[in-house]
Amino acid sequence: MPEWTPSMRVPDIAVKDVDASFARSRLPLAKVERLAAGVTRWAEGPVYFGDLRCLLWSDVPGNCMWRWDEQTGAVGPWRKPSDHANGNTRDRQGRLLSCEHGTRRVTRTEIDGSITVLADRFAITPEELRTRIQATTLDYAALRRPGGALIEIYCCAGDRVFSFYRFDDTAVVGLYSHARSRATSVPVFVCSAPGELFHFVSDELAVIQQRSRPL
Repeated sequence: MPEWTPSMRVPDIAVKDVDASFARSRLPLAKVERLAAGVTRWAEGPVYFGDLRCLLWSDVPGNCMWRWDEQTGAVGPWRKPSDHANGNTRDRQGRLLSCEHGTRRVTRTEIDGSITVLADRFAITPEELRTRIQATTLDYAALRRPGGALIEIYCCAGDRVFSFYRFDDTAVVGLYSHARSRATSVPVFVCSAPGELFHFVSDELAVIQQRSRPL
């Protein structure tokens, strides 16, 4: 891969509008800038604090959240351990919201730095959860038909949700909710090989199959 170099002109030729609907959100006089390199193993969930003039992001495998200071350009750890936080955003009051991969919860960082847990479990009993899993299994079984797609359902111990995949050179990921009533149709997105999204889904399926049992 060639070394990245900043654009010497605006608009930045490296930024392209793949979907015309995003054009209204693009700043034509802005350029792509490199804020840091080689300091983290991973970079995910960036969230900008304009009032504090800083950027936070997550290094999930490093179990650390990092901070870039807009005024000085300094980069350093902000929260470690971070419970392997990945996705981050801000609420309407400007507080940090984080999805913690390690604890399977959503948290809010208060203005004083304390952490409030917003969600860490489903508000249903184990019996209700078993009933909904059984109902989901039956719904997917109803989609099977001769010559149709292979439907596979996996349950991974400890996971609060599970996903449906079918893949050969195409990955089909089914999205559904545990609603009490739903149609037989299941919303899906499709991605084909080759491509990063396909390989991501393929890798995820391999992990699910290793750690799960079929239903």
